[in-house]
Amino acid sequence: MRDVAEKAGVSISTVSLALRNDERITPETRKEIHDLANKMGYSRDIAGTLLRMDKARIIGVVGQLNQELHSEYVARMHEIASEESFQLISQDANVYGGYEAAFNRLMQLRVSNLIAVNPSFLDIEVSSAIPSVVIGQASPFDGADLVRSSNEQGMLKLVDHLVNLGHRQVLYLDGPAGISAPCRRDSMRNAATRCGVEVTVVPSGNTMDDGFRVGNELVERGLFVPRSAATSSTQNSPTALVCYNDQCAQGAIIALNRSGISVPHDVSVAGFDNSSIAQSKAFDLTSVDRGVNEVSALAINLAIERHEYPELSPRVREVPTTLVVRSSTAPATQR
Repeated sequence: MRDVAEKAGVSISTVSLALRNDERITPETRKEIHDLANKMGYSRDIAGTLLRMDKARIIGVVGQLNQELHSEYVARMHEIASEESFQLISQDANVYGGYEAAFNRLMQLRVSNLIAVNPSFLDIEVSSAIPSVVIGQASPFDGADLVRSSNEQGMLKLVDHLVNLGHRQVLYLDGPAGISAPCRRDSMRNAATRCGVEVTVVPSGNTMDDGFRVGNELVERGLFVPRSAATSSTQNSPTALVCYNDQCAQGAIIALNRSGISVPHDVSVAGFDNSSIAQSKAFDLTSVDRGVNEVSALAINLAIERHEYPELSPRVREVPTTLVVRSSTAPATQR
């Protein structure tokens, strides 16, 4: 910082404040010092800075980063935290032996608040490291804020879409153990009841391999067959497949295609999350968008507020969901 200060013709304290984006330094001076520091190869000692701070401006987030939706949340939260002059440190619960171990690891790094992305809660016991914000459908942590997207709204739009296409029998591939899957399963059943659809729930999971495995099992059981091979015994078979998330749907589609079953000609398939998988030209998957940008922004803003006002009462924020229709769903009468 001394070298940067000498080059810029300012004090070391001015450089320090500018590099922390302190508003006491004018935007023009901050930009000049940042540009000069980058040109000179200055690298800020974050660890040293944290040790000198009474209350570190750093937020921790834990999720299962093999889940695309979790990764999207974390990536967006990194952007927002940086804009607010906060550091964000993310940990993968899959790598660190579960959510609790990841929470405790982050607390050793002096995070001011923790965000948990849809934790399973199955591996969490009494711990000193308690999240202040949860992204999910429910939170068992007293005092934690909750940010959730509307499963009910999204699933109702999806089932109504299938009904309008003539589908009356639907299979639903369920998610893994935890809080999220039962909530989404209940939303599916409620939507089916309201729309007059018969739904059969099949245990599955949230990965591509889960969808691939169950997709193969369904074909082996004769629940899905090519339209050309349909017989009187298959007339009452399900005509649509709704999956817990897009990754599960991805695996199921691959299994169906390898068995000679065409999507959507023989069976319509829909996912949930509207991830890059759903948006890809390869899958072009009908899916429910959960408002990643809005959920991420709410979670970060709530965590920042708790940084300043830790005594706040817990709050719940719900983000609306929207249906994105693509080519993986088609009228049942065309099959």
